[in-house]
Amino acid sequence: MIVSTCQPYFAPFPGFFYKVHLSDLFVILDTVQFPRSTTWTTRNRFKNDQGTMWLTVPVWKKGLGFQKINQIRICHEGRWPAKHLESLKTAYGHAPYLEDHIKFLKENFLRKTQKAADLNLRIIRHMIRHLRIDTKLILLSSCGESLSPIFLPLTCC
Repeated sequence: MIVSTCQPYFAPFPGFFYKVHLSDLFVILDTVQFPRSTTWTTRNRFKNDQGTMWLTVPVWKKGLGFQKINQIRICHEGRWPAKHLESLKTAYGHAPYLEDHIKFLKENFLRKTQKAADLNLRIIRHMIRHLRIDTKLILLSSCGESLSPIFLPLTCC
């Protein structure tokens, strides 16, 4: 049995999904510490006509100390969901599969999800479904505290 792990990245890169595809069981590391600096958990880059654009999901960090990834809350102040949607529509307006995903993105960006990990997991599961990957996904938090150390030495991205 091939077991792989990774943190729940925001809109993960293709290699993430290839790793999921090659695994029999994929463990999402949602109970590891959220990085205090720039992280792929809340930020990613997308190609556009000017090169690349960065999309960041704003989260509450200040004064909260060390948090686990599954504790990070999204900051819903400002217009970032509408801006992100418009940026993606502009960058990928002529892409052949945009229509397959834009409704999903709109629903999830405008939904006001409370936790960043929940948003990321919905995006990951959506892509896995569309890529027809049948690997079993589990969250490290669902394994219980006693099983968590078992997964730590495994391959991690």
